[in-house]
Amino acid sequence: MPDMNASYTSTRYRPRKTDNHVTFEHFYRVDLFTATLYKQLHELNSRFNDRTMELLRLSSTLVSKVINVDQLCLLVEKFYPEDFTEKKMIQLRYQLVIFNIDITKNPRLSGESTIVDLCKWLVEGL
Repeated sequence: MPDMNASYTSTRYRPRKTDNHVTFEHFYRVDLFTATLYKQLHELNSRFNDRTMELLRLSSTLVSKVINVDQLCLLVEKFYPEDFTEKKMIQLRYQLVIFNIDITKNPRLSGESTIVDLCKWLVEGL
């Protein structure tokens, strides 16, 4: 096993600065990790189209600790228009606003952290 504190010298390119002292540990923990992370991010960004990315972004509101009324309503309008009439969409917005107010005032609801947790709590309570 190599000494992780020893200087690392790249065999692929000549460094611009000669005083650049990089250890094996730094190379493996930072440089290699960063390069791998950027490669995976690029792969994920090119794998899904814009509509799918928007669906994922809006759906993430369902597991967020903050209930974003605008994002939930946008999710319903864009991806579930057949399931909600215009009247139901308006009612949903008002119900979410009222729920946001109630969740801060009701100690029984304030312990639930996400919509998923709230749904589990409601099912268990019935």
